[in-house]
Amino acid sequence: MLIREILSKPIITVPEGSSIREVASLMSEHQVSFALIVDSKKQIIGIVTERDITRAIAKGIPYDEKVDKIMTKTIITIRDNENVIDALNLMLRNSIRHLVVIDSNDNFVGVVSIRDIAQALGLMYDY
Repeated sequence: MLIREILSKPIITVPEGSSIREVASLMSEHQVSFALIVDSKKQIIGIVTERDITRAIAKGIPYDEKVDKIMTKTIITIRDNENVIDALNLMLRNSIRHLVVIDSNDNFVGVVSIRDIAQALGLMYDY
C-alpha cells in the first residue's frame, strides 16, 4: 500500500506566531493530533503535536507563548509513492509519529501519521 492512499485528513495549518492556546484550540476543534506551522508564504516551517503541547504544559510554558517556541522545526518527509512499511521504518528510526508527504516535484501533498499506518496495516493483514 502506498503512502498517498492513507494520508491524514483534515490538515490544519496555522501561521507562525500563533499562540499555543490557539493551536491547541484548533486541533481540538478539528479532532487532529498535529498542526503544521506555516510562514507568510505558506511554506511549512514546523509541526506541533499533542505531545509537544503536553510537554509545554508540563514545563509551565504559558499558553499565550508563541507556538514557534515548541514546534519541531526539522521536518522529515517521505514521497507519496513510498510504501507504508518504509514510512513506518522512517518513523521508528527518527522517533516521530508524523511525516510530511511530498510528490516527485517536492510539492506538499499531505501528512501521514503512525495512526494512519496502523490502520492501513490492519487492513492489509485483515485485523
